[in-house]
Parts: sequence; structure tokens; C-alpha cells
Amino acid sequence: MKRTIINPNKKMDIGIVIYIFIFLFEPPFIPKMRGLIYLSLYSCIMIMCRYKKTYKSVWKMSGMTTWIFSLSFFFLYSIVPVYISIVCFNDVVQFGHYIHTYGRYFILIISILCCSTYIILECDRKKYTIEDLIRVILYAGILQGICAICALLIPEVKDLFVKMMSTGNEADSYFYSLRAYGFSKNMVDGFGLGTGIIAGLSCILGRRDKRYIILSVFLLLVPLLNSRTGLIIYMIAIGIYILGLLWDHKVFEIIKIAVIVGSCVVIALQFYQFLSTYKPELVAWVNSGLDGFFSVVQGEKANGGSMAVLMKDSWWKLPDGIRFFIGTGHTRYGAEGYLHTDVGYVNDIWFVGIVGSILLYSSILLIFYKAFNKIKDKNGKLVLLFLLISLVVFNVKTCAISYYPGTAIIFTLVFMYIYRGKEFN
Repeated sequence: MKRTIINPNKKMDIGIVIYIFIFLFEPPFIPKMRGLIYLSLYSCIMIMCRYKKTYKSVWKMSGMTTWIFSLSFFFLYSIVPVYISIVCFNDVVQFGHYIHTYGRYFILIISILCCSTYIILECDRKKYTIEDLIRVILYAGILQGICAICALLIPEVKDLFVKMMSTGNEADSYFYSLRAYGFSKNMVDGFGLGTGIIAGLSCILGRRDKRYIILSVFLLLVPLLNSRTGLIIYMIAIGIYILGLLWDHKVFEIIKIAVIVGSCVVIALQFYQFLSTYKPELVAWVNSGLDGFFSVVQGEKANGGSMAVLMKDSWWKLPDGIRFFIGTGHTRYGAEGYLHTDVGYVNDIWFVGIVGSILLYSSILLIFYKAFNKIKDKNGKLVLLFLLISLVVFNVKTCAISYYPGTAIIFTLVFMYIYRGKEFN
């Protein structure tokens, strides 16, 4: 009997859906307070009260302990370039930069240890499979999609969301006037990674249930309206989907999917035509980004937009001499006295050099390796491949090893795959 990766008839607990919605998007119900703080606190309390005897086994069996152990070497090493830069090169940037740089790692670690552990434990208690967890993530994406459509069609709803999300920054005001169709603390690149992954997961799951391909088109509206990065992530999912069909030698299936995708494209173009009239400035912004991306792919120079900025030589400048190998102890992401760059790989090399970057990236590759080894199921491997490629590509756009909606999904699912690997065998 053919096994379906999603059981649409199984009821999902609305509580866990809302929990994951908050975990991924941190909707600012309480203005100027990070939702991740109170969610992590809640998770810790629940773990100590309800799962005091089992949470350590989850850490061990999911690979979280191995991950933390690997990162410990990275953090110990990262102190070295900071010390050398101060003592030998008199290279010191503002103190807040060091707090921000280390903070992005610690926020990710705390959120995974608290929230992802709680999610896995709740899945155990509710007898959810990893397939059910993916379905819950899709439901959270649907909630965000509903928020996005409401904000697009009802100006009063967008005004309410913007009022709650706004930080009062002048740059934010411009951004919210152009985009911000949804309800989340982060609505830029990290938001695009997360919503692109959600739409991509739905696309890949369409290998077994074609309704999820149609759902993925709806989910794609969120990054379309807010972050073009999500469109790139979705393209990766399409490539993974085709790879899966070729893997199974399903030529006729490819033709069938082409018809479905073609129909979805026609519907999407009609919606895009509607946007051209209803929100012409939004369509112009999307077009500029896509034009720049395809220009770069074709080996041409991007004339404008974020791709033109990303391809500037100054954004790819690396430290010289020995500091290329050991790092400078700081990044170029907002460091005073240095030209800014968003590129994750460049910032990591500036921070800890080639040596530290190897330590950092190997800690991530190690858990993916454990997950790949745990499962034999093709769909599971395709999902993991999609998550890994998305992380690698996103690190070009900005520092990927940090807390974003996308990294929350990636690490939670990878640890769940390791923990529940035998389900797919």
C-alpha cells in the first residue's frame, strides 16, 4: 500500500499550530517585546513541569547534544581572534557589535533547546509523526497567508499590523509603506527564508498528494508580497521536486505535474495582473528584484535592486594575511569603521576566519549527516536536501546561522528527523 506523507483526515491541535506560528513569526502581540522570550520561558516551564524526566533523552537522541558540543569548540575558538585583534592589531569596534554577533548564535541555541525540544516532546505526547509536524508547519504558514491577504485587501488591517510591528525607525516606515503584508516581527530576508521554506515543503510533499502543490502556490503569496528571497527558496524546492521525479523514473508524472503547474501559473499570472493595477509599486519592486537575479544567473551585471548591491566588489572583500585564516573577532555587519556587508560567508570569515568557519559549518553539516544516515525514505531525504541547500544559498544573502523563521523550521525538522528517523525506514 502506498504510504502518504500527509494524512489530511487527522485532526491537528489548534494549540500546537498557534505555538508554532508564534515560534516561527514572533507576531508582536506585545509591542516592542520579542515573542521568542515569553515563548521560550513558557516552553521551559512546561518542560520542567510535564517532561522533566524525558527532555534529556530528546536532547541526546535528536542530536542536539552533539550539536551543542560541536558549537562549544567554535565559541572557545572565537575568543582567540577577538583577543589577537585587540592586543596585536588594536582593532576594536563598538561593544554593541560584539553583543549582537554573539547574541545571534545564543538566541538560536536557546530557542532550539527550549522551543524545538518542547515541540518534539509535544509530538510524542500527541502521537504526532514527523509528517504531522510538517502539516502543522503548513497550517502555521496558512495562518500567515491569511494575515497577508487580509492586509493586502483591507487597508485597516495592514494599518493595525504596521502599528504593532513598527519600531519607529524611519527606514522601517518606508519598508512598511511598500511591503509588510502579514504579521511577524521579521518581515525581510529571514521572513522570506521561512515562508519560502514553508511553500517549498508543500511543493515537495506534492509528490504524494497533488493538492499540496496547489497549496504551495497560495503559500508562495506571502514571500511574493514581502520578501523576494522566498521566491528563490521556492525555486530550489521546484528543482528538488523534479529531482525526486527523475529519481523515481516517473516521466508521465512529470507531464502530469507540468499540467498542474501550468494551471497554477495561469492563475498566478491573473493574480499578478490584479496586483499590477491594485498595487503597481509592489509589482515594480518584485520585478526589479527578479530582473536582477536572472541577470546575475545569465552572467550579466544587475542594473539595480538588491542583487546589484549584493554583487558589489566591496561586499565580498575579505581580511588580509593571517587574519584571513584566524579572523578579526568582528564581522562587517554594522561594525564601525568598516564598510557594511550582508553576505553571511564574508561576515563569518571576518569574524572567525577560515578555521572558525570550518568549525561553524561542520557543526551544521554534522547534524544533517546524522539525519541523512537515519532515514532511507526518499521524501525525507529530499526534504533534508531542500533544507540544506536553502540554508547554504541563504547564507549568501545574509548571516544564516541566526534565529529566523527559516532556521527555526530547519533545525526543528532536522532534529526531529534524527529523533524519529526509524519512522521512515
